[in-house]
Amino acid sequence: SVLLFAPLPNRYPGSFIFLIIGIGLGFGIVMLNPAALGHSYPILFITGFIALCAMVLPGISGAYITLLMNQYEYMLFALKTLALPDIAAYLAGGVLGLLTFTRLLKYLLKHYSDLIVAILTGLMLGSSKLLFDRATESTPAGLMFAISIICGIVVVALFHSVQMMKKRMNH
Repeated sequence: SVLLFAPLPNRYPGSFIFLIIGIGLGFGIVMLNPAALGHSYPILFITGFIALCAMVLPGISGAYITLLMNQYEYMLFALKTLALPDIAAYLAGGVLGLLTFTRLLKYLLKHYSDLIVAILTGLMLGSSKLLFDRATESTPAGLMFAISIICGIVVVALFHSVQMMKKRMNH
C-alpha cells in the first residue's frame, strides 16, 4: 500500500491529509466491536455490499472486510450448511454494491484519483492493525515476528526495485 502512495505527494502535496484521514478511518473501523453487530439479514446485506465493493479496489480483500465485520466464520458456516437466506442476504448486498460502487469509483478515480488512492492507502494501513492483532494471537510479537515483517518488507522492496529497473530499461 505504501508503494501506491509513494508517488502521490509529488503530484498533490495535500494527499498526506487524505492519507491520515484514511488511516484514522481504517483504525476506527478496526476498533469497533464487530461482535456486537450480530448476524441479522441487514448486517449480512451491508457486509456483502462493502465486501464485494472492496474486491474492486486494489489491495483490499472482500474476505478481509467480511472478517473485519465479524461475519467471516458465520458466512463459512452458512455456505457449509447451505443457509440460503443468509447467503442470499450477503449476495444481494454484494450485487447492489457492485452495481452502484463501480460507477461511483469510476467517477471518483477520473476526477480525484490522487486523493482516492491516498484515502485507500490510509484505509489499508489503518486497518492492518487487525492483521497484526490476529498474527500476534498465534505467534507472540518477538524476534521471529519482527524478522518475518522485515523479510516481507525486503521482498516487496525487491519486487519494486526490479519493476523500476525494468521501467528504466524500457525507456
